[in-house]
Amino acid sequence: MTEHDDELRKLLRQWETPEPRPQLDARVWKSVRQARTAPKRRWLPIAAGVILAIGSATLWMSRSQSLNIETKVEADGFRPLADGKITIVKGTEQ
Repeated sequence: MTEHDDELRKLLRQWETPEPRPQLDARVWKSVRQARTAPKRRWLPIAAGVILAIGSATLWMSRSQSLNIETKVEADGFRPLADGKITIVKGTEQ
């Protein structure tokens, strides 16, 4: 430690902080109340995400529809049933 450090330490021990003014408390509480009542913009990132998701889905769907997809089924050895009745059953509502 140097001589200047000792002098500074002595000076800081003697120094007393002034009491805060009454207006300080009022200003602090006023700013707290303003921060609580300020409009929050939390919806903005959510809206941006929804718009991005819809745009991406639209682009993806338009690209997938423009592709020519062809499926083939090999029917070698297929024999239709002798009684080829088709029955359509209405699904139950849940």
